[in-house]
Amino acid sequence: MSAVFASLMGSITAHYIAFVTPNFADFFHSVELVTMVVVGGMASVFGSIIGAALLTALPQALSTFEGWETVVFGAVLMLCMIFLPKGLVPTLAAKLGKGE
Repeated sequence: MSAVFASLMGSITAHYIAFVTPNFADFFHSVELVTMVVVGGMASVFGSIIGAALLTALPQALSTFEGWETVVFGAVLMLCMIFLPKGLVPTLAAKLGKGE
């Protein structure tokens, strides 16, 4: 079912931009999307939105350090996988729910 929505949004994007190249789905873009979901939390839609917001704002914050965005994306993904395996939002929700 998700393939239907993905193809629909791809068609709408292609129509809106009026130009399609393979660069819209290159490897870095795919890794970036997966990183957004993993950082925010794979079990919650809100977590994915928070992860997308964080990793969209991160290159803007690092604009003075040209070329380091890829390194930071990798570091954030590794740190989240090590210290927050469920993601940022589920971990915070669990800690706040327990009153810690």
